[in-house]
Amino acid sequence: MIKGNRKIYKNLYEISKKDADELGTNYIYLGNKKILSSNRNVTEYLKKEGYEVEFIDYGEIIKAKGSLGCSCMFTLRE
Repeated sequence: MIKGNRKIYKNLYEISKKDADELGTNYIYLGNKKILSSNRNVTEYLKKEGYEVEFIDYGEIIKAKGSLGCSCMFTLRE
């Protein structure tokens, strides 16, 4: 992974096609730099960038075309 154009976007990261195909861009941001991710490479990269990232193995669900974000019910938080 490499950092993208930071002149336009503050936090822009580029991932490989393989990671993108494995839903590496599908994550859940919980706030305060806490993230849930279903891609190991993205998880490790974001940890190095200072995020607190929890990996969730979604390998079997991804095979059925499901993803992490699609299977969560969001609630209003204050």
